[in-house]
Formats: sequence, C-alpha cells, structure tokens
Amino acid sequence: MRKKPTHEELVKTVKQLEKESVERKRAEEALRESIRRLRVAYDQSIIYAEQLNEEITERKRAEETLRKREAALKAQARNLEEVNTALKVLLRRREEDKTELEEKVLSNVKELVLPYV
Repeated sequence: MRKKPTHEELVKTVKQLEKESVERKRAEEALRESIRRLRVAYDQSIIYAEQLNEEITERKRAEETLRKREAALKAQARNLEEVNTALKVLLRRREEDKTELEEKVLSNVKELVLPYV
C-alpha cells in the first residue's frame, strides 16, 4: 500500500498545482490574444484583397480605354497622313495650273498685244 502524503508534501503539491493553473491561464489568455490578432489580420487581409481586386479591375478598364484611344489616334494619324498627301497633290496641281495659266497669258500677250505695240 501506498503511504499517506505528509502535510508538507500536500502543501507543496497544492502550490505546484496553483503554479501550473496560473501558467495554464496565462497560456490560454495568450492563445486567446493570438487568435484575436489572427482574426484581425485575416479580416484585414480580406479587405486588402477586395481593395486589390477593385484596383485591378479599375486598371484593366483604364488600360482598355487607353488601348481604344491609342487605336483611334493611330487611325486618325493615318487619315491625316492621307489627307496631307492628297492636299500636297492638289497644291502641286494648283501650282502647275498657275504656271500653265501664266504661260498662256504671256503667250496671248505676245501674240495678240505685242504686235500692236
């Protein structure tokens, strides 16, 4: 049979149990605090992920708008180049017509007016 513990042994055991109980309560409180911080971090990460998703969506829309504007500007630049080329041709033709008209007027003056002067 086992012998009965002495009063001192019982006091020592009770103190040890009290110490373990205090340590366990501290550990439980630390665990609760860790869980609370983890929940806060998790909630914040969800908010951050939603914000990132919104920002990504907004940037994609902006990129698409920029692509469309770039394509429109390129088309407009091509059109302006074509118009510029056409205007140069018309201007050259106008200069040729002017020169031709000047030559005709000069020829007419030489043929019709100068013989009488």
